Amino acid sequence: MNLLNMPGDAPDSLATTPCPKADDALCRRLARAKLKLDRLERDVTTKDLSALTAARVEFALAARKVADALVAQGLGSEDADRNATEAAKGPNVLPPAPWEAGR
Repeated sequence: MNLLNMPGDAPDSLATTPCPKADDALCRRLARAKLKLDRLERDVTTKDLSALTAARVEFALAARKVADALVAQGLGSEDADRNATEAAKGPNVLPPAPWEAGR
């Protein structure tokens, strides 16, 4: 997810950092890898396919490290997903329409 290109307001948990509760060094590594990969992919004149491949590998490794850190914190587990889904249903859920109340 690229939060820099995402329009609108960010959720509170993501407002201060794109990697909630994750190590800042991992986030910086992922950001640098993405910037380098984007630059190499945009450069249509590049003939250095090994640099492009290395950038893709580095991005994949950095993304995996960030994901591992988030999973270690309990994000991504079925319980965390279920809790997030239940929390999302909170006060923002509209009551049933009058014609649906009898169902």
